[in-house]
Amino acid sequence: MNRFSLNPLFSKFLIASIVLTIGWIIFMRYETQPFTSEEIVKFEFAGTPERATAILNEWNNQQWLPLAKHSIYLDFIFIFLYTSSLALGCLTFPSLTGKINLMNWGMRLYRYSLYAGLADFLENLCLLKILYGAPEKFFPAAAWGFAFVKFSIIVLVLLFLFRCIIHWAVTRSAR
Repeated sequence: MNRFSLNPLFSKFLIASIVLTIGWIIFMRYETQPFTSEEIVKFEFAGTPERATAILNEWNNQQWLPLAKHSIYLDFIFIFLYTSSLALGCLTFPSLTGKINLMNWGMRLYRYSLYAGLADFLENLCLLKILYGAPEKFFPAAAWGFAFVKFSIIVLVLLFLFRCIIHWAVTRSAR
């Protein structure tokens, strides 16, 4: 058994992780209504104290500040779930292709998916600092940077996983 052999346990954990991630997304949407994830993304990319303060004022007028805080606290659990799904996907899907180069990339992107979770965690700490009254220049800029890193890695990993799935489907249908 080489280091790239598909571990059946990974497959089971991957399926469970994906199901839990989707379930948590649904729960978060229900739990924070009418507040939306689009509002949080807008806040993550505020970038400046002025824009962060404007968003906070808007949320305060709509009485959404408690929902925003609640959403960020719920996001800490979501970070664990989606990071697990991405990491396990990077270990599982390349193995289905049988291609060594994709398996090597899967090992690299496995680590990157963990970095996305770390960036998201640090971003949430910055957002909470702003929500609790510290919209100095550092925190909106840091949140922007962490959000950019997080989303960049997530998109890269998802494109890679999509590539692995397409390769697996094409080679399987050719047999």
